[in-house]
Amino acid sequence: MYVRFGFIMKLVISISYIDLIEDEMAEPDRKLDASGMRCPIPVLRAQKEIKAMNTGEVLEIIASDGQAPRDFRDFCEEAGHSLLVSQERGDHYYLLIQKA
Repeated sequence: MYVRFGFIMKLVISISYIDLIEDEMAEPDRKLDASGMRCPIPVLRAQKEIKAMNTGEVLEIIASDGQAPRDFRDFCEEAGHSLLVSQERGDHYYLLIQKA
């Protein structure tokens, strides 16, 4: 019972955190729909968008490639950007990246 409760609490906290971020950043500075694109195209397109952005601006990415969460995590770690959100929503992934 404790494990189940812990999982539910973690899930509620995760959802609340995502909702808080979405509320605070209701409208990202740029959006990229990478649906249907396969690796490495989503990351390359995002890199191009981020290059044109100012420090602190946020890019919203919608991707369908199953590798997208890991690819964007690695990209952000390497480039120094912040991966604010990486969430699966149905058959797509929703990501928010803040430019360093």
